[in-house]
Amino acid sequence: MDAQHSETSGENAGNSNDNNEVMCERAQQATNALQASTSHPHSDFSTVNKELDEISDLRHQHFSLQASFHAPNRKEKKCSNAKHLPELTKDACAVAEPSAIHPHSIGPGRKRQYVCDVCHKQFKQKCHLVDHYRIHTGEKPFDCDTCGKKFIRKGPLESHLRIHTGVKPFVCDTCGRKFTVKGSLTIHVRTHTGEKPFVCDICGREFIQKGDVTKHLRTHTGEKPFACDTCGREFSRKEHLERHLRTHTDERPYVCDICGKRFADGSYLKKHVATHNGGKRFTCSVCGETFGSNEDRNRHFQQKHK
Repeated sequence: MDAQHSETSGENAGNSNDNNEVMCERAQQATNALQASTSHPHSDFSTVNKELDEISDLRHQHFSLQASFHAPNRKEKKCSNAKHLPELTKDACAVAEPSAIHPHSIGPGRKRQYVCDVCHKQFKQKCHLVDHYRIHTGEKPFDCDTCGKKFIRKGPLESHLRIHTGVKPFVCDTCGRKFTVKGSLTIHVRTHTGEKPFVCDICGREFIQKGDVTKHLRTHTGEKPFACDTCGREFSRKEHLERHLRTHTDERPYVCDICGKRFADGSYLKKHVATHNGGKRFTCSVCGETFGSNEDRNRHFQQKHK
């Protein structure tokens, strides 16, 4: 029995050594090919990608082989292929192809990571990296047939289309208000719960949504990144610039449904509408009844429509 076991062990060890030598040879060939390809500025990057994938697969096989044939008392020729296999980091890929998307095998038991060579952000799925990469390239392949607005991904386009169709599938359980986008509902719900998860690191002020913190920080830094092309006046918020531009064009896109009066800013329209209903600015989305406060409207909804 011991002799049979010894014979089997010897056979396995022999196979292991043979496999190691084959892997060493393949690893050296792949590495040499990679170095030759990347040394030329006009290399065919599809070839470079193939060689990178070859090295990635060899690293995975190497780690698996080491684990499979590991035995404490075995005397066998050590596999030297590891030294032939360069670590596949985002920096190595950036050298190989500055504008490419590469998968990386980053060690035993680790899943491949897809790394953006521009900002080094990592993704578990290649499709997510492809979507992300369009942020850097500016590519927006999904167009709205109605207004022509372009989007990086199909999902945001589908959400945008609801603006034109009027479909609002996301409903607040507290007040009944409806939204075209789920993210808008999530933010709205915080007006009922009082949750403000985003905090200013400078003054500690809390906000319902992340974008509000970004805008608020400019009050500390004095940054005004939005400038008027007509008069040069600068603004800390994009919506403030848009409102200002209407002073040059005299555009008034906000219209009162009751009297037809037009306004340059939506906030002015809201104040105006309140003059028609005795100061009751909050309307029930179910029955149209108006209220003087948001709390009164919520109470009405709970009592009448739940």
